[in-house]
Amino acid sequence: MKIALLVVLVVVGIRYAVVLAMDIHQHWQTVRETPINNTALSVSALVMMFLSTLGVSDFAVGTALYRRLKWVPLKQLPATLNTEVVIPTLFMAMLYISSVNVAPATLLTCIVAQGLGAWIGPRIAVRLPENTIRLTIAIGLVIAVGSIIGTKLGLLPTGGSSTALSGPKLVIAAVLLFCFGFLNDIGIGSNALIMATVYLLGLSTQAAFPIMMGAASFSLSLSGVKFVHLGAYSRKVVLLMSTVGLVGVALAAFVFNHLQTTWIQWLVVVVLLYTIYQLVLELINVHFRKVAVCDDK
Repeated sequence: MKIALLVVLVVVGIRYAVVLAMDIHQHWQTVRETPINNTALSVSALVMMFLSTLGVSDFAVGTALYRRLKWVPLKQLPATLNTEVVIPTLFMAMLYISSVNVAPATLLTCIVAQGLGAWIGPRIAVRLPENTIRLTIAIGLVIAVGSIIGTKLGLLPTGGSSTALSGPKLVIAAVLLFCFGFLNDIGIGSNALIMATVYLLGLSTQAAFPIMMGAASFSLSLSGVKFVHLGAYSRKVVLLMSTVGLVGVALAAFVFNHLQTTWIQWLVVVVLLYTIYQLVLELINVHFRKVAVCDDK
């Protein structure tokens, strides 16, 4: 079943890659004129996908980076975060599904559930008001920070020994991953949420990775096609993340068993806390501007 699952992931990934390539070709002039330094963006892509392969949320890091450097407009952020990682995540999924033991039925159920959730969200995501996007992304970052800190301080479970779910536990996992797929579309990364879910349900730490990457690969491939058709993403960012980012995945796979990531995760926490602070300030400022306008009337 694993081979059949990998074939399906590759097929939907290729479909996405073809749609993306056609869209970028049609808008190549826009890509060339986007005022982002190619070297800086390439280095960022490599580092982000390196960290993502080790379990650090690319949604969270991307949100902090793109807002700080003003590379991606707020309205394009959810679509960009979803489409930029489709191809790198496919390679992560292939790596973990082929090398880590997890029950095929559990893996398939989780992947399909998140894919269905992601399929319904893109048209809603691109119509959200900017303040709603700020709020949802801030919530996602708080979840990511809470997950890292909770795990490091021993406040959250770090997994059991099981490699399979059945009965009510499998149903719970399916329902939650369906919701996580939709949350992905509005800019809330699913990595931390999935890891917390599978740990609480008793799966092993290793089993979390093929579920996390497989579900992300399938769901992002489906939603990514819709986001590309809607055109609501930064084409230059997605192009370099989809290509140079593969180098980061390969490097992380090579050092996966030898790298101490604790200090990296604490550094990410600091960056994310600063980004949350900025988002909250923007929400407050927008609120008071609206109040001032109402008072003037």
